[in-house]
Amino acid sequence: AEQGIKTYVVGGLVRDVLLGRNTADIDLAIAADALEVAPRVAAALGGKYVLLDKVNRVGRVVLFDKETSSNNVPWKLDFSTFEGDIEQDLVRRDFTINALAIELNQFLEHPYTPPRSTAKKRCATPPQLRGLIDHFNGHDDLRRGVIRAVTETALESDTTRLLRAVRLAAELGFTIEKKTETLI
Repeated sequence: AEQGIKTYVVGGLVRDVLLGRNTADIDLAIAADALEVAPRVAAALGGKYVLLDKVNRVGRVVLFDKETSSNNVPWKLDFSTFEGDIEQDLVRRDFTINALAIELNQFLEHPYTPPRSTAKKRCATPPQLRGLIDHFNGHDDLRRGVIRAVTETALESDTTRLLRAVRLAAELGFTIEKKTETLI
């Protein structure tokens, strides 16, 4: 944000904030080369840089801070490069509940801290976040407790997404939408 790079908080962090869940995984989509930015962030924060995908320009910064990390697990900041606009990035994501984004500056200016709950039930109505970008009705799918593919080809591009659908459904107590179930 300080470097003026267009950056969005995307995916699981946005989903988990809306569900009131703790997470130490932060996904950032940036309009710059993630493989150049992530190592600089790692150095500035005293973390470790890990190359995840050279072709798709994805890097990870791992930080371990016992005082701020949830459940004493390392923070993982995944940086992915996007070209064009954020909508083009979101259409390539797996499920609608992961195709959510908020511009980083907006997220920092208006953070939402949900009430801590020990219950495993999801909120009947997830709160609306200021600046939420949701072109695939992921917020509504969160409310309904549904795992739904963003596109019919979303599962073909990465077969681990098949297992992720089942894991998310079990972890969140959601159901897999029938069409997505057929795609799996």
